[in-house]
Amino acid sequence: MDVSIIMVNYNTRNLTATAIESIIEKTKGILYEIILVDNGSMDDSVGYLQNKFGDLVSIIESGSNLGFGKANNLGARLAKGKYLFFLNTDTVLINNAVAILFDFMETRDEVGICGGNLYNEAHQPNHSYGSRIPTVLSELTGPVLVKLLGKSTFSFNHQGDPRAVGYVIGAHMMVRSRLFQAVGGFDPDFFLYYEEVELTCRIRKMGYRVFSVPDAKIIHLEEGSQEEEQGARRHEWFMASMLLFYQKVYGTSSVKWAYYFCQMKNILQVLIKGKKENFLITRRQYRLWRGRVKETDR
Repeated sequence: MDVSIIMVNYNTRNLTATAIESIIEKTKGILYEIILVDNGSMDDSVGYLQNKFGDLVSIIESGSNLGFGKANNLGARLAKGKYLFFLNTDTVLINNAVAILFDFMETRDEVGICGGNLYNEAHQPNHSYGSRIPTVLSELTGPVLVKLLGKSTFSFNHQGDPRAVGYVIGAHMMVRSRLFQAVGGFDPDFFLYYEEVELTCRIRKMGYRVFSVPDAKIIHLEEGSQEEEQGARRHEWFMASMLLFYQKVYGTSSVKWAYYFCQMKNILQVLIKGKKENFLITRRQYRLWRGRVKETDR
């Protein structure tokens, strides 16, 4: 088996069906399998997708919403591929992206992780990678540089040739299976967000590089709920994962500075846009983190 394509579904059966259809249509010239982990969906995803695809897709029912990393770990346990390709359900392959990434990995032994170029629904550049691993200071300087130079300058491969990057977005992440197993997979402490960056840090420490391969092209719809409450919930998850990432990668003391710099950025947003939501959520998440650390120290 060349590639195991692992997807996690949670109440997105129609998006998932479209993503799988694009895999079947576009993927040629390699031996692959599709493993779908259902995270306790309540929209009859399992029955619908089983009837639609049959034996073309192996479906694992987790029984509950495990989050992104844990669910992908579950799928990886059954994977037979030389490479694991973690693919979001809100994606559509534009070309033979899986085979393109596979061929690249086959010729570059020093590469542990790679991804392609992501596009939005209008086929415009979308966030595909981070040029560097996030640091505490980047929480403050990153948004300024993005504002001055443009977001896609740091997150989309415009040059046309493969380039080394800090990390690739987990929506389309190909990893050598043996490396994934060697480092223990995704850290189960992360529920959603930053888990692919933290995994990348561990694989980079083993001496492997991360590359963007622009010939592999994928649409990433980033289909989020329109409900304000769920949007706030997702931001809380993001902030909790951000603080956890800095604690694990840079140590407990770094979290305080990450919080301060992030709040400086949020204060500017409050002054400019008049929105307090991010500021309040960040403070709440920091208090929760600090409480957990104090509890652990006892």
